[in-house]
Amino acid sequence: MRRQIQAILEAVESPRIGVQIIPLTLGVTTGILGGFVIAQLPEDSDAAYIQSAINGHVTSRPEDVDAVRSRYDILRAEAQPRHVSLNLIREAEKLWS
Repeated sequence: MRRQIQAILEAVESPRIGVQIIPLTLGVTTGILGGFVIAQLPEDSDAAYIQSAINGHVTSRPEDVDAVRSRYDILRAEAQPRHVSLNLIREAEKLWS
C-alpha cells in the first residue's frame, strides 16, 4: 500500500495530473461506480468513454457526454482541494510506513 501511495505522490508532481479526495462522509457516489473519460476534440463533438464493472463503451451522443460532464462537475464540487487531498495522502503514507 505504501508503494501505491508513493506512486500517487510521484505522479502528482506532473502539472498534467491532479488528485482530489472525495470524503466518504459526504455519501457522494455519483460517478464513483465506474471510471469515465471526457475527450474534448478540437474540430469535432466531444466524446465520453464510460467504464463499468462488466464493460466500457465510447459515445459521442451530446446528451450522454453532457450527463458524464455533469457527474464530473458534481464530483469536483464535493472533492477536497488539491492541497488538502495531498496532505491526506501524505498522512496515509505515514500510517503505512
